[in-house]
Amino acid sequence: MSQEEIVERISKLEAQLQALSPKEQEQVKHPIEKVRTVAKFFLSYWTLFSFLFALVVMVYVKYTFDIDYFENYRSVSEIRSLSDFHRKMGDEFIGKTEWQAAEDAYQQALDIDKNNIQAAYGLVKSQVFQPLEGQKHYFPEVVNTRLNYLMDFFPNDYLLSYLRATYYVDKNDLAEARQWFEKSMKENPDYSWNHVALGYILQQEGNFQGALESFHKAVKLDPENEVATGNLGFAYLYTGDFKEAIKYLQIASDISPRFSNYFGIADAHVYSKDFATALAYREVNLKQAVANDPAMERFLGVNSLWMYNYMPLHPGDKETIKQFIQDTGVEKQRIMVYFAVSFDYALNKDFTKADEMFKKGIDADKDKAYRDFFINRINSMQAFVEPDAATNEWLEARKAELSGAEQ
Repeated sequence: MSQEEIVERISKLEAQLQALSPKEQEQVKHPIEKVRTVAKFFLSYWTLFSFLFALVVMVYVKYTFDIDYFENYRSVSEIRSLSDFHRKMGDEFIGKTEWQAAEDAYQQALDIDKNNIQAAYGLVKSQVFQPLEGQKHYFPEVVNTRLNYLMDFFPNDYLLSYLRATYYVDKNDLAEARQWFEKSMKENPDYSWNHVALGYILQQEGNFQGALESFHKAVKLDPENEVATGNLGFAYLYTGDFKEAIKYLQIASDISPRFSNYFGIADAHVYSKDFATALAYREVNLKQAVANDPAMERFLGVNSLWMYNYMPLHPGDKETIKQFIQDTGVEKQRIMVYFAVSFDYALNKDFTKADEMFKKGIDADKDKAYRDFFINRINSMQAFVEPDAATNEWLEARKAELSGAEQ
């Protein structure tokens, strides 16, 4: 082979080697680049991969060891919800003016979650109307001082406005009470008890149409509010719609049987001329009032303030029904039911029992506080029920006895 051929072949080999060199470099660098690319990818999506890894671990731990990673968080949430449930119950008992029940509910809320600030504050509000230690009744000046102190710190709290209004109701200052109920309503328009209270005041003012509207609003906001439903029934009773009166008083009794609701249902049946049904309801009241069983304290509402309006003397009479009696205690309820059931027995032609119950009423009403009320009841029944001659004669005699007892 000539020298020229050898040089030529060497040149070709060098050219081939130069051509192969970049490929060899690429083969050396490629794995490193791949590692860099993968690393860059993981770094870019590190948060996502961390979450997925944690999720896999949680699922593995849950099904392998039955341990819930979120159990503590769920437990805290449930504790707060349960505590707040009792706190809301306390707010409802405040509306019902059941102070001890409200205090118990707030305390239960705090026992479950000591960090429930609203419950702690509610506990203080529930004690505003509670008597001082060793006393049976609260002192108005103490209540006023407590309210003034609390309202300095929380001037726009709807429950404090409600309590202030209740304070004026107990003082029989209905004009001032109305302003505070309306203030409370602005602060919380969905609190059904404000509408109940406003309806009560409108009823005392003789605005029964306004009272009906307020009670209907309260029932709409809280269909389980038996006080709102019962008051709605009484408003219908006083305005002469006895069918609607029976309807709503029965609903209220189904929710929570109470002396006042049974008394109202009996009256509504009397005015509907269903004397037997009226007597059946009244005898339930008589039995419980006479027994004075501590287990029936809630039925009787022994510590609750109750009121009954006079009945109309003719259809459309809006003046007479503005008058009312207001009292508290089982002894007073017993007087009420003695007189009322005596009329029911007379309407059912059992004049012997009627005389017996009427005498008990006369004997129990030592201060003659209920004579005018039941004279009105006799006059009203005579106008609306039109009793037969024998019953009417008995009623006239009892009316004369009630009038004579006042002289």
